[in-house]
Amino acid sequence: MQLDQLPKNVRIEGDVTNNTVIVEPSIRHINLVITLRGSGSRVEIGPDCALNGQLFAADGATIRIGRRTAMLGVHVAAHEGSTVEIGERCLFSNTIRIRPSDAHKIFDIESGLRINDQRPIVIGDEVWVGEYVQIAKGARVGSGSIIGATSFVSGEFPNNSLIAGSPARLLRSGVRWEP
Repeated sequence: MQLDQLPKNVRIEGDVTNNTVIVEPSIRHINLVITLRGSGSRVEIGPDCALNGQLFAADGATIRIGRRTAMLGVHVAAHEGSTVEIGERCLFSNTIRIRPSDAHKIFDIESGLRINDQRPIVIGDEVWVGEYVQIAKGARVGSGSIIGATSFVSGEFPNNSLIAGSPARLLRSGVRWEP
């Protein structure tokens, strides 16, 4: 979709010449801001999505959102070449934060080595995310899973998991929800 063909409630801020934004023409927007900083970043939004929130991509980061995903109030902030991949037919409630990096570097004083590198976030297909959830770097949530409200997710969880808590833990496996 050409930038001049974007739905009126989808706004792109920042440098579009050195970054890539792919928005399928059938997006069912609510209110979306895509912010780009630096160069080499990529934002891809699949068809039939309903999105409300902000997608921030900087310095070579990638954000991919699969088809028929709905987000009622999500802020994704990807920096430093990090990746956020969200599957198809997911449902995200409101006030959700997704960050695959800390954005500020932390170093070990003795070695001088950085100790907080970015790590990708992968959310499978048909994942339901409750309100006030934070999803941190390295999180991997399997398809068909449910994340309870107010959870802090940073680990890896298999398909069809019910997870909740801060930090999030597996409460039950072998579950599914109906989108």
